[in-house]
Amino acid sequence: MQITDVRVRKITKEGKMKAIVSITIDDEFVIHDIKVIEGDKGLFIAMPSKKATDGEYRDIAHPINSSTRERIQNTILDSYQKALLDEVVYKILYQASEKPLKERINFRILDQDLKAELMNNGINIPYHVTVSTADGREVYRCPDYTEEGLAY
Repeated sequence: MQITDVRVRKITKEGKMKAIVSITIDDEFVIHDIKVIEGDKGLFIAMPSKKATDGEYRDIAHPINSSTRERIQNTILDSYQKALLDEVVYKILYQASEKPLKERINFRILDQDLKAELMNNGINIPYHVTVSTADGREVYRCPDYTEEGLAY
């Protein structure tokens, strides 16, 4: 079983429920209304459920073993965290601001994060970074930038 798609709809109002998620399994089967909830011990998922006549909530669909539940939960929570990060990056880069782009981005932290992400993915090569606006104006160039390496 492969989770082939995850769709995250973040909840903007305050509360323990942070998102509602749909997953696609093997490009053939979709499960909607999986909830991302913030509990006392961190984030977890709640499978879609329905209120029974006795007032109790019962899962409509759920994994039948703990390893499958863990794999689904990890995949969903990874996608949720990525959605949060994407939102932050979008706000930094694209939302209107009175400040110029070079005053809104801490380039030292950006460089540290890029280096850490490359290392986390087993990539240990020299690199150089420039940041440009949509119209091509360069607003940042790492201190050791050279034209060397453009063939990568």
